[in-house]
Amino acid sequence: MKIKPTKKVLLSWMDSYVPEKDLFFLSKEHLNNEIDFSDVLLMPIEEFYDHSTYGQLSYVNSYEYWNINDV
Repeated sequence: MKIKPTKKVLLSWMDSYVPEKDLFFLSKEHLNNEIDFSDVLLMPIEEFYDHSTYGQLSYVNSYEYWNINDV
């Protein structure tokens, strides 16, 4: 038996399970480059893990950042 979700179902899953924000983890070396971070929220990893938004289940499950060992 093959289960093939419809386009409507896939779009519904995207709305439910994919957060609106993208997360990127950078080392300190990347902050010294000629990259414009003016439109970016930068925060230390300790603050990130203590932040109430990024501790929400929808973010934790979607990004699985508990699997990141060396940030």
